[in-house]
Amino acid sequence: MKLITNQQLSDMLTTAGTVPRKRSHLVIHESPEDTVQRIFIGLKKGTYVRPHCHPDIGELGIVLTGACDFLSFDDQGIVTRRVKFGPEGECLAFDLQPNEWHSLVVQSDEVLFLEAKPGPYHPETISKFADWAPPEGEDGVDEFLDWMSAAQVGDSYVSAD
Repeated sequence: MKLITNQQLSDMLTTAGTVPRKRSHLVIHESPEDTVQRIFIGLKKGTYVRPHCHPDIGELGIVLTGACDFLSFDDQGIVTRRVKFGPEGECLAFDLQPNEWHSLVVQSDEVLFLEAKPGPYHPETISKFADWAPPEGEDGVDEFLDWMSAAQVGDSYVSAD
């Protein structure tokens, strides 16, 4: 049995506050070849999770602490759903089907969630990123994140450029 301690999770959140991406991970499965991939993810406010989908697999997420807004999009980048997640939010968990475009916006100082996906893990095919959203680290990310923070169902992003 592998134990995951509160201290490990606390340390992971501390680490998330010290790195440029404002997130950290604690992998609890043994290998990328495992048939179930399980990972704790710590996010700090201001992290950018580029909208993406998983073409061949579903995903389960359980928000353990903090608050975030989960956004779903259609293929053109129009917001189709916005839900508040967290112990005090509308929902605590989500179960996505393959090919559902999604992202999240951290609303509290930090969020801790558990993610599970079928394995094995193949980094080259696990995620498909939306071409209508800027890549991580490129110009326009801050503007896009600001837009996602306020976007409502039916909205689509229009760059200021």
